[in-house]
Amino acid sequence: MKKVYLVDYDSCNLRFCGRQCIKKCPITLSNARLKPNKKKEEVPIWFQKSTKKIKIKDERCLKCGICVNVCPSKAIYVKNILEEPVDLVPTHEYPTAGEKEGFRLYNLPTLISGKVSGLCGPNGIGKTTVLDIVSGNLIPNFGKVDLNRDKIQWKTVIKNIRESEMRNHFTALSRNDRKIAYKHQVLRVLFDKYEGERLMDILNAENEVSSAFFEQIHEYLDIQAISDRLLKECSGGELQRFAIASVLIKDADIYIIDEPCTFLDVQKRMKLAQLFRARAQGFHKEKPCPVLIVEHDLAVLDYVSDVIQLFYGVPHQFGIISTPLTTKRGINSYLDGYLKSENIEFRETKYGFKRSSSGRTWSNAKIFAQYEEISKTFKSFHLDVNPGTIYASEILGIVGENGCG
Repeated sequence: MKKVYLVDYDSCNLRFCGRQCIKKCPITLSNARLKPNKKKEEVPIWFQKSTKKIKIKDERCLKCGICVNVCPSKAIYVKNILEEPVDLVPTHEYPTAGEKEGFRLYNLPTLISGKVSGLCGPNGIGKTTVLDIVSGNLIPNFGKVDLNRDKIQWKTVIKNIRESEMRNHFTALSRNDRKIAYKHQVLRVLFDKYEGERLMDILNAENEVSSAFFEQIHEYLDIQAISDRLLKECSGGELQRFAIASVLIKDADIYIIDEPCTFLDVQKRMKLAQLFRARAQGFHKEKPCPVLIVEHDLAVLDYVSDVIQLFYGVPHQFGIISTPLTTKRGINSYLDGYLKSENIEFRETKYGFKRSSSGRTWSNAKIFAQYEEISKTFKSFHLDVNPGTIYASEILGIVGENGCG
């Protein structure tokens, strides 16, 4: 994190401030104590006569913050700029393509048995890269982009891992002694894998968990409603439910889930969160294991996760993974754009929520539309709508399960 001192010229009032920022600067004070024959240091903050403005030169500045505190109009302020760490070796670096430098990833997530770990961050920050590394599909090169994948040895990878849990994980992967269940973000790969097969036949053939957990997966994901369908006959939400079920029925050591809530309604998302927690903690005879989830819906991530790890950096340039945080602290840190534990501001703007005002009335609001009771009947579905009013100045939210009209 780099601190830069800036001047807000709209607030700066040189006529009345007495230029305290210049007078109180430690270098100005130290120069005043020097003998006339001694060479004085260049002062980082000065008044430029040609522009009649206060100037600050970053290279000379001690970053002491005195000018910020003594400015009576608060015209000088500090801006934190996120910099790529120069003292860390990237866990993985992609090769340079043309003039564009390859993406660099720093650190790895922490695997905690019996816990659901939520990975949170913007697109292009390295989440999918991390999942590929943890699953063994991508071997980290630790910045050595010239090495082909075939030349990277597991013993080199293990040597560079500091955390004992991750070192044990990669040791087990190198011996083919760890089974990974991975739900990918892209679902269209399933069409080629299970072409011409019905959903229920696939799940029955691949089931490796207890009958009690198998039944719970069917119930929570409503598999019975789509059990006789081919994959090409499924909607996006139905395909998502099948993809998640096909992963949860595996007897694996680690479960990796990439964006599970796409296309799913609110109720299915809540059921899904309960399934992930049951799988992590060990349902009936199942053993406890780590579950890694990447999800952009913060409400679901808050509900399902036991710990949160944040991704920050510059998208498509470099990404850094934070240490594990409690769910509350992790979500709040992401909304604030500031990691207190690491003293890093990774986003200038804060995301906040306004409380709804109680006793709000719409008596004077402009009516956009009013409707009486409505009924609509299809071949296999009937919808009843109660009378209502839509106002021109309101945002109307509609919530419900898929297939409810």
